[in-house]
Amino acid sequence: MDKLYLKTLSPIHVGSGEQANGLSYIVDSSKIYFLDFEQLLKIFSESQFSEFVKWIEENTTRIEREGNWDRKRQLQREFNLKTFIKSQLRNNELFKKVFESSKYQLPTFGRIYDNVNIDYFIKAPDNKPYIPGSEIKGAFRTAVLYQLLKQNDNYNELKNEILKFKERFKNSLPLVKDKKTGWFINESDLGSISDEELQRIFGEKRARGIKENIKKGNKAKIQVKNIKNTLVKEMNKIEENMQIRLMRGLDKDAKYDVLKLLSISDSEDKKPEDCLFVSPIKVVGERFTLFYELCKEGAEFISPFSLSSNSLISSTLGFSENQRRIIHSVDNLLQYCYEFSERLLKEEIKYFERSEHSEFSSIIQKLKEIKKQNTLKAPLIHIGKGQGYLSLTVNMLIKDKDPDLYNSVIVHATKGKSYSSNFPKTRRVVVIQRKNQKNYLPLGWIKLTVQTN
Repeated sequence: MDKLYLKTLSPIHVGSGEQANGLSYIVDSSKIYFLDFEQLLKIFSESQFSEFVKWIEENTTRIEREGNWDRKRQLQREFNLKTFIKSQLRNNELFKKVFESSKYQLPTFGRIYDNVNIDYFIKAPDNKPYIPGSEIKGAFRTAVLYQLLKQNDNYNELKNEILKFKERFKNSLPLVKDKKTGWFINESDLGSISDEELQRIFGEKRARGIKENIKKGNKAKIQVKNIKNTLVKEMNKIEENMQIRLMRGLDKDAKYDVLKLLSISDSEDKKPEDCLFVSPIKVVGERFTLFYELCKEGAEFISPFSLSSNSLISSTLGFSENQRRIIHSVDNLLQYCYEFSERLLKEEIKYFERSEHSEFSSIIQKLKEIKKQNTLKAPLIHIGKGQGYLSLTVNMLIKDKDPDLYNSVIVHATKGKSYSSNFPKTRRVVVIQRKNQKNYLPLGWIKLTVQTN
């Protein structure tokens, strides 16, 4: 098979879907040590382990029953392995055993608390991280879809579907403008909405109840998210149907997918100590902080891949001439990755340049450096957690070609607060803190280089 050489240009996070909590790690100075219950069985004596299990049960119950919020938060902060060893067992000698027996240990950049949930990076059973082939293929899929949607006939079809959506929900869309999903509006504000549109939003039974309340003059309120949820769901259907039509051959079944001919294996795995670290993740536009295991910038991986050019298979799967041309060669796929990343990086740079936070200047500089490395022969891809790429692809195209449609429809049919601004509305950025200096880095950028046999 041919090979894809992957080099991270920024920290990346590909999640496993699992998290470490304060009972499965200990932070010491600028390092974090991860453990599991099997290792604790070896570290603790039988009586210590029994006491640990009892302590967990008692504190879980105390936290659940505590009615005072401040006290509850204090109990949650103290519910961690370090507190148990230090305050309950009062045995500082155990820390040395913990450090020596950990599954692996990673550096930390930024303050990591003893009781937070940390999203694990995906790993093989032996705790070695790797990049899934499906994650890389997903980036190719996004680039191919973007290429197909840019074509006039396909874009016009998408636009017509969105215009139909606008007509179907013409009185609902203005109601969510500039409002957060947790806000409330008066049911009386729904009086101008037709029975048919009201039923599309709430269903027949709920719509009938709302109409009766309005007639009676009841001063009931309804949460904005009840309208937004339907708008988002219906817009997602449009996007998903377009993807299926453009990316499938004879049938809607996934086995007829145009990227069926592209096979990408998982990369080789690496020792966690060689490439991972733990850092806070700032969610721009929100007040909370997340914590991730991250693969560092400059890490290199290799993924075997193949692209079949068998015309008989393409014919059997029912691919159109346009679809065959799209996946005709690896060079085509690389070009699509280049074009999509150019557009996405432009969007990301613009987002942070508009930001009121001067602290993000390091991100702008980093994104511009990354953009310089995007070339036709060795393009960039963006992977990992973040905005759904199907929505992102559609939204960027509408924003470029029909700004009015974007501002009057698209921004109101996405999750979160509706307002005419950058999309996605939030960004996740890596917080890197060394001594008294804090910097921010973008997430998820990888450079591709292809070696064919």
